[in-house]
Amino acid sequence: MEIRVPEDKGGEKLRVTAPYKVKVPEPPRSSVFKKKLRDELLGNCPYAKHWVDAVIKTAYSVMESWRKRYLRGRARKAKLRIKKRFATCKITLMRVNYERKTIRTTIKPEEYLEVSWAGKWFTKRV
Repeated sequence: MEIRVPEDKGGEKLRVTAPYKVKVPEPPRSSVFKKKLRDELLGNCPYAKHWVDAVIKTAYSVMESWRKRYLRGRARKAKLRIKKRFATCKITLMRVNYERKTIRTTIKPEEYLEVSWAGKWFTKRV
């Protein structure tokens, strides 16, 4: 609901917006639900456990961000879509080797991914 007031002497328009309640879906936050979700995802996942934890945390973060934007009127009430695939890894789950200038993280049990930053433009910043 929006009420427009005629222009005052300064030439500015005044706008009053009346808030109204909107039912917005909210993801379950109970630890029991998250534990069941984690167990279900781990059941058929060949990757290390910390990736499943990262997926759940990222999904909740994306949903909470959408919810805030929706309540402010900046997002539509449509199914969320992730445009690009991405993964986040905690800094505690990476091993940095400063001598070889590599970062190693576990992908699957006993399987690692090493990324080298040797000779890159940001070498001095690491």
